Amino acid sequence: MIRTTEQKLAEVLGDNRLKFNQKELINSWYKHISKSQPAERILERAYTIREFGLFIAKPYQDACAIDVKRYLEYKLKEKDKSVTDYKTKAVKGQSADCYKFRIRGFYRWLLKHTPLQIDNEVAYPQPKLVRKEEISKEERCNRAVSALLSNTIICVREKGDKNFNQEQLKKKYANLLLKEHNLKTLNDYYNYKITSGAVQSHIGFIGKLHLLKRLGLFLDEKIFKQATREDIQNFLKTIQHNNGNINPSYKAHLLDFYRYVYEMFGNEQPRKYPDVVSWLYQGRKKINDRLAKAIIPDNEVKAMLEACSEQRDRAIISILRDSSARVGELINLCIKDVNITDISSKNSEYQHQIATIKLKGKTGERINQLFWSVSDLRLWLLNHPLKNEPDAPLFIATKECRYGQRLSAVGINKALQRAAKKAEIKRHIHAHLFRHTNLTKMAQVLSESELKIHAGWGANSNMASVYVHLSADDVNRKILKSLGIQLEDDKPETTDELLPRICPNNVCSYQNPSDAKFCLKCGYPMTLKTAVDLRKIKDQEEELHKKIMNKGTDWIDMSKVTDIKEMIYQIVKKNPELLEKLREIAGKVDEN
Repeated sequence: MIRTTEQKLAEVLGDNRLKFNQKELINSWYKHISKSQPAERILERAYTIREFGLFIAKPYQDACAIDVKRYLEYKLKEKDKSVTDYKTKAVKGQSADCYKFRIRGFYRWLLKHTPLQIDNEVAYPQPKLVRKEEISKEERCNRAVSALLSNTIICVREKGDKNFNQEQLKKKYANLLLKEHNLKTLNDYYNYKITSGAVQSHIGFIGKLHLLKRLGLFLDEKIFKQATREDIQNFLKTIQHNNGNINPSYKAHLLDFYRYVYEMFGNEQPRKYPDVVSWLYQGRKKINDRLAKAIIPDNEVKAMLEACSEQRDRAIISILRDSSARVGELINLCIKDVNITDISSKNSEYQHQIATIKLKGKTGERINQLFWSVSDLRLWLLNHPLKNEPDAPLFIATKECRYGQRLSAVGINKALQRAAKKAEIKRHIHAHLFRHTNLTKMAQVLSESELKIHAGWGANSNMASVYVHLSADDVNRKILKSLGIQLEDDKPETTDELLPRICPNNVCSYQNPSDAKFCLKCGYPMTLKTAVDLRKIKDQEEELHKKIMNKGTDWIDMSKVTDIKEMIYQIVKKNPELLEKLREIAGKVDEN
């Protein structure tokens, strides 16, 4: 007779070989998750949890990380008879991961929904660091530029290619080599850009060279100067995969390159382009109100910070908002690039902490100052798994397969979008939005030349004028204010939503994150409301404790109780009104 899933589950949950408290916990777990998940999904997990319970032969809450390790090793071996009295085959490493995740999920449920004390390493194990020799982005780009300009093939497509020398690779991939005349033009163009000071880093230049190499391969025997408008159109159509919108970067790269090819150097003929590419230039876009609105307000930044479950993500959001860094500059940061110092202020009795970070990007190196993000940055440095290694990346991946390796730009944006989703922010959130927001604010206090230094733009860049224009309305308001006229909708000059909070304890005066409710150093309440709420919670806890003790313990089998906490758990579980009260107090603690 074929048993149903429900019958199989009943057999697992009622297995008499499980200890009394094991059976209670696995049944409580089942009742909770059966409300949201189908029985088919629960069954496999129930099998694993039961087998793990039989394997450790002790209460679930007494298990430690070593027990989980021993169980997984046991699963990898073939045996005639398992702890469940059935012959089982050895599982593969990938399947062993499934057992590990099932056990981890069960123990996370125990942590969240029961008052039992368990080994945190079982529910949230510390991943092993994945050590991998790291090459900086600048070095990778330098190698790529060198290979491209010398017709060297460094990217192999098949496993056997690794055994080939350069001559064999060039013979096999002859279609990836530029013709001699076009290679010389590309080298001359590169030398011109380097000597003119237009290129300060290969990070921002390698993309342009790759595009021009693709154009050279597309033209085949034709030299760059012989290309027609039709050739350029067909090339763009090919690389854009018939998408009607041409990448603006492609336009800019081709316009700049063909100015060089036709010897329209420097500023002698500004905004003049050869006929072959002149149709790509459509003039500078007008600055409109849409750009001005494309900033993220402080209240949304604060909501994202509060929604973060990891200190790393808080530090990422804070630094992006405070530094105006490009996402590529942020992921290039190492621990040694951060310097936190104390400063004294004439108008404050407290010492403030500021930080400087050394940003390395497509326009070279610069040092930017941080203020309100220092608290979150400092906390992340204290919790950083590689805090004692100065050359380690500042922001690392936390997934097990890449734990400890440098976080990618995709990883940064995923962290931002995850926080935005939890904070219920509807707008599209990405790393560059924070740079745009801060530069818009900085344009109100910095001159155009100062803004260029802060943002990492070249001396000839026109980007600063974009942000200065965005702040024209603020300039007009300042002029009116100097005349003694204040508009009704004028906003305060500063907002304290993101400013760090100084601990009110005179002995401490520690600089805390803007949303801190207790001082991270001394534990002192940051506001009067927090202090009052804390007192109320303590009073309620004392009242609940008295009620629990008044219920008596005569009905409890003391031989099955291992400690006072489990005894309290048994009393609360038997009295729904006490359980509801405990949940109410726990909710208030979470709010504070």
